[in-house]
Amino acid sequence: MIVPANGCEVQGAVGTLSLRVCALQEWFTVIEHYHRTSATINELIIGNEYYFRVFAENMCGLSEDATMTKESALIAKDG
Repeated sequence: MIVPANGCEVQGAVGTLSLRVCALQEWFTVIEHYHRTSATINELIIGNEYYFRVFAENMCGLSEDATMTKESALIAKDG
């Protein structure tokens, strides 16, 4: 589950996390080889919308396919 906040909190098993700004086609890796159940992505730009994807990781490496958010996350101004 991804919840927009002052960053975006990702809950669940994480191996490698990537994000993509909706206006762009390129994915950017923001966390690699991460083995905790949540992460906060800081320095997202207010007003941008993001998609996120997560690759599972185990001793054999990364999964071939990633799980991607179905809807974008809009980083809105507080207040």
